[in-house]
Amino acid sequence: MSIMEWKLPILWIKQKRKQEKMIFDRIKNINRYKNISNNLSKAIEFIENTDLSVIKEQEFQVDGKEIYGFIRSFELKDEDDVFFETHDKYIDIQLCLENGEIIGHADKSDIIPKVLYDTENDIEFGNTDRYNNLILKKDSFVIFFPNDAHKSCIKLDDFITSYKMVIKVKNTLKLS
Repeated sequence: MSIMEWKLPILWIKQKRKQEKMIFDRIKNINRYKNISNNLSKAIEFIENTDLSVIKEQEFQVDGKEIYGFIRSFELKDEDDVFFETHDKYIDIQLCLENGEIIGHADKSDIIPKVLYDTENDIEFGNTDRYNNLILKKDSFVIFFPNDAHKSCIKLDDFITSYKMVIKVKNTLKLS
């Protein structure tokens, strides 16, 4: 297991099978990713037009069930107390607004299910030993596609919570 440092510019891998992989970057660079899909473009425009320095905890809709999300503080936990999650229908954008956290990232195909897929909530929980950790700090973001598994809210430094925006973006990409 390794830690991807905050200094990493961009992680966006397009594999031969044409499957999108996690993007990890600074919020100031989010405009670079608008051309991936129409829904992702709308979500990014919402982020760009929102004053992230004054935003309060809330739930919101950008485009009905196509693009929606929430802003809140998340309690950070020990790594062993967090499971990986995957989604089939939605892309996750997670923006760190205060503090930070460690997020585990793995390929969805490496996950051994612990709680089977819940179609209503578009989520499945599981675990794997094949993953990397990245450090999500203030003013950074990560985008997880349906081929990605992630376990968020792992303790970082002395932080007790991570304050972040999570946007769920209906996946319109044809992934294999």
